[in-house]
Amino acid sequence: MRRVIFARPVPDTVTAKVVWVSSAVRPLTRHQPILRGADIGDYAAFVAHELSLSAEGHRDRAIAQRLTAEGFRSRRRAGVLTSMVGRSGGSMVRLR
Repeated sequence: MRRVIFARPVPDTVTAKVVWVSSAVRPLTRHQPILRGADIGDYAAFVAHELSLSAEGHRDRAIAQRLTAEGFRSRRRAGVLTSMVGRSGGSMVRLR
């Protein structure tokens, strides 16, 4: 290993780039749990999408499943929980 470069593009994501002696590069991304939804760059997109799905008449469970499939997650879990839908108080983020 020649070097490792760390970056934190948004508070919930840590990226690392491992550069090997052979000049091969391996990018890595980890999503960290966060405390505040306001720290997320895509929070506004989540809220807008959640509100539009709700206005279309979708039930909370269907909204949670659809948001999970589209790459959103709760602050500390990999998917969107049904109990979190409708709260829009900063508990959701989008995976990159």
